[in-house]
Amino acid sequence: MPTLAVSALSGPQHAALNALAAGTTVTEAADVAGVTRQTVSGWVNHDREFAVQLHDRRAEIAEDATARLRAAARKAADTL
Repeated sequence: MPTLAVSALSGPQHAALNALAAGTTVTEAADVAGVTRQTVSGWVNHDREFAVQLHDRRAEIAEDATARLRAAARKAADTL
């Protein structure tokens, strides 16, 4: 049975990560997380675990968007 990875991120870090991955600014993500802009900026620039998870989340979002665009392009080409 596979084990679930336990995230090393805190609740505010998860909130900020979700907000940043959704496209908010650092300031907006800080508001969502209930911390200062400087704190989120520090996580992004100096907290390896946070930065890796943010990078991975953004990559997943980009891959999903690419897959959806390819599917739409195939459907459009088939329609033509």
